[in-house]
Amino acid sequence: MHKRVAIAFFALMVIFGLLVANLGIIGLNIGTSDVSQKANEKSVVEKVFEWAGAEISERLLSKKENQRVKSVLELAKEKVQKNLASGQVIRDDDFFDKDINDRSTAEEILEGVLLTSQKEYEERKLVYLANLYSNIAFDKTITRQIANQLIKIAAELTYRQLVILKVIGFFQTNPMAPTRKKNAFTAINGLNNVSIASDIYALYQKSLVFSSNAILDAAGINPSTLSIGGYGALLYNLMGIADIPFDEMTCEIIVFLAERNEV
Repeated sequence: MHKRVAIAFFALMVIFGLLVANLGIIGLNIGTSDVSQKANEKSVVEKVFEWAGAEISERLLSKKENQRVKSVLELAKEKVQKNLASGQVIRDDDFFDKDINDRSTAEEILEGVLLTSQKEYEERKLVYLANLYSNIAFDKTITRQIANQLIKIAAELTYRQLVILKVIGFFQTNPMAPTRKKNAFTAINGLNNVSIASDIYALYQKSLVFSSNAILDAAGINPSTLSIGGYGALLYNLMGIADIPFDEMTCEIIVFLAERNEV
């Protein structure tokens, strides 16, 4: 798609972004808590962050790795504060309890997120990795095993694949979104479009994106049948993927999936 079209559509999507809020696909557990309970919840989470800070100081990291890890730690703290301020309740199961090895699930999952962040050269992903940990701390439906699996999947995804999840979620939940192409591609032209299609197909193979029609290869994608489900929906909500900004990359993917007369 011609770059000028993508840029023009970007401007349109910015307006959409200002007018219409993206809706989540799977809601997080949200409740209210009184002041004393909030203070206790804050203390529980702060202890985990203090433990992580001490762990970081004892590890040999490059300057860049140290910056990434500290950035994610600070972003996670900020997200926890925002969740508490909005009335969400910290999970009250055994997530923060020490096991026989004197280690809690909260510590294990935070370490997993920080180790992933340490090696994450696509630094645009960092804020979403921070969200992943912080939101898991408020959702007791996410077990230790599921949390570890989510971290592994998140580590494997590229930033553009996160953007693709954002765009499919945008189409799926936003009634003001453009109409999607109703037929499968018979051929895909342009290296960038081929690359986008390959990323979508990879998400389908990972069962993060679903289709009501079977997809045998990247050229067989029917945009109108795509939806987020399973672990893809969990990542969409827990990583805050709906908050990825509408930029040129986002709009290129929207243009790729939309009916041509819609753009």
